[in-house]
Amino acid sequence: MTVPVKPRRLKEGSVVAVISPSLAGPYIFPKVYQHGVSVLRDELGLEVVEMEHTRRPNYLMRLNPHLRGQDINDAFMDPGIDGLETLRRIREIRPDQKTIIVSGFAATERVRMAQELGAGEYVRKPYSLEQIGTAIRRALDRT
Repeated sequence: MTVPVKPRRLKEGSVVAVISPSLAGPYIFPKVYQHGVSVLRDELGLEVVEMEHTRRPNYLMRLNPHLRGQDINDAFMDPGIDGLETLRRIREIRPDQKTIIVSGFAATERVRMAQELGAGEYVRKPYSLEQIGTAIRRALDRT
């Protein structure tokens, strides 16, 4: 059973990430979006970090869904925390989470360390849909 993690309470000065929902609201309604950002920043005192693809049009995000995934990943990455530390934190919250390693770099000692933490196989970029699909299937089949 997975225990839900309760996020820390926001207070003045807290950092919040802005990610575009699938409807691309910031692109379609820029004034409404900017007003919302202003409320977060000026009235609530939050530090607003807009992810790279937040204001992109919906068609672009549909054609490139990995961009939204990149934004989500970046939103959760603290400066100075790499993929290995991210994996450690995921394991603390959800020890049985299935994972694979995807990188444009050659397999290294850090890949071996990630695999010792329970990450699945390593897939090097660029990869084919068949390669990534096979790696995902193997990860899901692991017990």
